[in-house]
This record gives sequence, C-alpha cells and structure tokens, in this order.
Amino acid sequence: MARPDAFDPSSDVVAALGALGLRADEIAVAWEYPVGAGTLPLQSALAAAEPPGAWQFDRIRDVDAGDSVPPLTWRAAEGSFTATSFLVDDRTLDLVAGEALPTGTVEAALYVHIPMSVRDAPAGTVPVLLFGHGIFGEPSSYLDEADDPSDLLALADEGGFIVVATTWRGLTADDRVGAIEAAGDFGSLSIVTDRLVQGQVNMRTLLELVRAGDFVQDDVFRGVSGQLLADPTRVVYYGISLGAIQGAVLLAQDPPIDAAVLHVGGGVWSTMLERSSNWPLFELALKNVVPDPYDRQQLYAFSQLLWDPADPIAWTPELSGATFLLQESIGDEQVPNLTTEIVARSIGLPLLQPSVTRPFGVETVEAPLPADSRALVQFDPEVPLPEDTNRPASFSGAHAAPRLWPGTRHQILAYLLEDRVVIHPCGAAPCAASNPGD
Repeated sequence: MARPDAFDPSSDVVAALGALGLRADEIAVAWEYPVGAGTLPLQSALAAAEPPGAWQFDRIRDVDAGDSVPPLTWRAAEGSFTATSFLVDDRTLDLVAGEALPTGTVEAALYVHIPMSVRDAPAGTVPVLLFGHGIFGEPSSYLDEADDPSDLLALADEGGFIVVATTWRGLTADDRVGAIEAAGDFGSLSIVTDRLVQGQVNMRTLLELVRAGDFVQDDVFRGVSGQLLADPTRVVYYGISLGAIQGAVLLAQDPPIDAAVLHVGGGVWSTMLERSSNWPLFELALKNVVPDPYDRQQLYAFSQLLWDPADPIAWTPELSGATFLLQESIGDEQVPNLTTEIVARSIGLPLLQPSVTRPFGVETVEAPLPADSRALVQFDPEVPLPEDTNRPASFSGAHAAPRLWPGTRHQILAYLLEDRVVIHPCGAAPCAASNPGD
C-alpha cells in the first residue's frame, strides 16, 4: 500500500506508534481523532452540586406505637431531602459544552429503616447502610414487604444496620413511563440517561448528608432510651441489580464509603438492553417505529454515547483502583453474565475460587481473602442458561435466587462488617441452589 501524500513521519501519532514498537517505515496509514469525554455530564454535575441541605419526614411508623411495619422492622420513615437539580422540566440535562448546569433544587425521595436488632444499641454505634434498589423499583419494594423478597430486612437485622435509601432516578418505578416513551421514540432516550445522572447526584447528596452528622441526629434515629443510634463515620453501600450498576458508578467517584457489595451488577448498557428479560416490552414499542432489526442494532450501538455517564464501563480507570465485592449469578436473565464479566475483566477484578466458570481474561484468587480485598464471586442457581444470542433471555429466576441463600448473606455481612474480607461460605464447591451455604 502506498503512503498518502499527507503522511508525516514526524507526527505525534507516528511517534506514539513508535513507542509501541512500530518503525515509521512500517506504517502505511495512521490516523487519530478526538474522543469526547463521555463521563463529563456526571463529573460536572457532581462538581457543581451544592452541599446537602434540608430534609423532612412525612410518614413515620414505629412498632412500639402499634403501627403496622414489615418483619424485623422497629421503625420505618419516609420523606424527602433537598438536592441540586440538573434537569430541565424533570426530563433532560441542561448541557453547555458537555457540562451539566444546575437548574434549581429537587426534593428527592428518602427512606429510613431501623431494624429491631438495634433499637437498644449503645449511642453512636450503629453503622449506616446506603441501599440501591433494582430496575423499576424503589426502596419500599425491598424494605416494606411482608415476605422480604430480597432478604434485605434479614440482612439489616442480622448485620445491625440502619438502612438509608433514595431512588435511582431514570429507572425507578415512577420512571417506567419515560422509558416506554424512549422506546417509542429512541431520540428521546436521554430522558432515561439524563435522569440517571440526576440519580447519581441525589445518591451522593444523601451519602454526604449522612456523613455530615446533623441528619442522623434527627429524632427518627433515636433508640428506645432516647439515644442517637447511628454512627455516621461508618457508612457502607449495598446495591442490587440496577443498584449494583449505578453503585459501581458511585464508587468510581471515590466516595466516603467504607465497604461496598454490588449484587448481580454489570455494565455496557447498549449490550445489556436486548439481552435482558426486561427488554421485550420496550422492544415491542421500538419495533413499531424501527421495524428493521439492522437499524435497531445501529441505534443500540449509538445509544452507548448517552449511557456513558451512568455506565460502569465508562469509568474503568477509576474502578480499576476501587475496592468492592461484585456478586454474579450464573445464567442471570436480567443482567447478562457477559456484561458482568466485561466489567470485571476491564477493571482487573479477580475471580474468587471455587467458581462455576472461568471467564476469559479474568485472573483467579483462592478464598478466603484478607482485609481490603476486591473480587468477583459467582453463584449458581442451577437453572438453564440463556441462549447465547443477542435476544432477551427467558425468565428463569436466576437474577433473584442467590440473594435468598444464607451463604450469600453471610458473605455480604463479612465484607461490609469485617474490613472488606472475602469469605467463601459454601465449602469446597461454588455456592449453588443445592449448596446455599450457611
């Protein structure tokens, strides 16, 4: 191949290739192009967010007052807190040169759960667990149900945590309408992705509110003897599904969080969409306006530009130095294993042994791991695997099953309470439906 007339052997790109071992006379064609900072909207929003401000509780239920509360609950409180808003008409970001500008303030949802196990704890001794809910959910879906569907009530009671939560804007129960609108008009997908940026601002504001101390001196946090229960110097994070995906983005900002467990999380939204069992409803709406599957594939690929601010895969440099536990359910029908393992591989997260599979390019480590460790851990629900195609998986229950196993709970508690140690609670074999640990 002949070199173009414009080839410049002294250019910076040729020098960069030379540093990789290529001689200038070996290069026929080379080019470079600028790439925008895909994470800039979130970076700029977090930098411009005001310090945490006011909060209020509108509904407080207390078992000692005879109120109806879920199992293992002593007190439940719901309200709101004030955060900086970056959305115009609660829909899209106000962007200038890629940076998000404040548009005012917003009242973000607030939920506090105090388990029975800590009601008489000594003053200032109870750690705070910041919780991230799953897709199209809300905190009450996990903390206000009689059957404790995700084992969160049991985890909080056994671990002795006060749970504090808000919603992940963009993909909450109330945001489902916006997601359906975006499916019918893919050009409006930013309604979803921009709200996810606002959700990050809200969660970080809540975290700072807890850490600042005044918030946990509210009477809601008083125990049976009037003692203030919470220890704002001990804050951990636990996220499930969407809460794990967005939790990874939260961790990429180096927040003041002492330990974090991300349960059934992943990344690469544009790859995850059409493989998730959550997708058929939205695909149906999209097919009506974009009937050609090849055109839809291009839209999915282009959509990654919008997902980037709230996608762990866009934060791999920051997450490569972050310490957390990522739990994967084999055959997950909602968050495909492909996307979980792409994130783990990209950030150098090692796979705890024994494991169910050996993903390409992921190193292995033997359990147990000492304090301040990070790892990917696999759980096997022992259900049929999804087809190896880019089609929505059938419902199998794999996404939800492991969080109900005692071994899963004990691994989470050990990591959050014991300085980020990683245990394997299921003996010589991987944790599985037939081997759920203890």
